[in-house]
Amino acid sequence: MGWLGSAPGRGASRRDARSPARSALSISFAVGALLGCSVSVDANRTQCSSDADCSARGLAFAGSHCLDSVCQADPKWACLASPARSGGGSGPYRVTMHFTDLVKRTPLAGVHADLCRKVDVSCTEPAASVVSDASGSVSLLLEAAFTGYLSIHDDAIVPTLYFFNPAVDHDQNIPALSLSNSSARGALLGQLQADTTRADVLLHAFDCQGNNASQVVFSITPNDGQAIPYYLSSGLPTRSSTETDVSGYGGFVNLPSGTVTVTATDSRTKTVIDTLTLVVRAGSATWSSMVPNGN
Repeated sequence: MGWLGSAPGRGASRRDARSPARSALSISFAVGALLGCSVSVDANRTQCSSDADCSARGLAFAGSHCLDSVCQADPKWACLASPARSGGGSGPYRVTMHFTDLVKRTPLAGVHADLCRKVDVSCTEPAASVVSDASGSVSLLLEAAFTGYLSIHDDAIVPTLYFFNPAVDHDQNIPALSLSNSSARGALLGQLQADTTRADVLLHAFDCQGNNASQVVFSITPNDGQAIPYYLSSGLPTRSSTETDVSGYGGFVNLPSGTVTVTATDSRTKTVIDTLTLVVRAGSATWSSMVPNGN
């Protein structure tokens, strides 16, 4: 189970703000100016007298504020009202990843990584297989709009499934994916009173500007009644928090093997930010970003 990661970079395109290169890792994101949700109104028309009036106007105004009788969109979730544009290329795209030890912060060489299509839940027929070099790096070519995950495994680490979300549509570089050993995972799960033989999920929420998203709530289905939700607080997982802090991290532990659907929701407006189906395995960690779906 990995818990720590670096904040995304700032200032490129909206497509990068939806990059799959996110989880407990460093990611380059980018955003242009405020995109989507640009609403033309008659300057003399009264749209609202309170923020509640804006919320009642629908998804395009979710999280907006009533200023001078006009609903002004919150840039944090403004892109939800308009679909994100694909990179438009035909692929393949090169994805480079760098594995590091969660505790020692040193490169992990000799780690195996299998590229798996999402429908291949057991990854019996990987699309590609690579091994990290002395710097902990791997490089893969992914077809356009590839949807799936990387199955990462080695005797020295906890087996990890890293999901690409959204589908890969441009070259990407993931600077540092922190991988845990069984001892470190056991200690963290013990803090949450979770069973190490079951599965866990780490989620990282981002907003429309590519920033870590606070005030996001994660939910999961199915739930066998034993799933334990958690959020990071001051860099450590806790069961007492009910939404993401400024780090944007949270997730679930104590899960049975199988597939689960996770949903990210803005706690203030109850607007759904993203929904994603993931594979989870006993004794393993599954990671994914949760990004504005633009639907």
